[in-house]
Amino acid sequence: MAEVRISLTQRVAQLQLDDGRTLSFPVGIGRDETPTPIGTWHVVAHRQERQGDTTVEVLELNTPRTICLRGHPDLSSLGRACSGG
Repeated sequence: MAEVRISLTQRVAQLQLDDGRTLSFPVGIGRDETPTPIGTWHVVAHRQERQGDTTVEVLELNTPRTICLRGHPDLSSLGRACSGG
C-alpha cells in the first residue's frame, strides 16, 4: 500500500509508491490556530471536488477533527501555513 509522509518543518509531502519510487510535493499546512495534527492516520474517504473550473482529488483522514489532503488550484498556498489543519 502506498504511504504518504508529511514534513511539517519542510512543508513537503512524500508519496512512497508500491514500486519503490518516491514522489515529493510542496504542501500547505495548518495555521497556528488550526495546526496539522501529528500522528499516523489512514485514508477513510476519497472524492473529487470542483474548485472553480478545476477538479481536485481529496483524501479524508481519520484524524480527531476532519482533515483532508487535497489538491488546490491556487499554487501560492504551497509551502505556507495556510489551512485549517
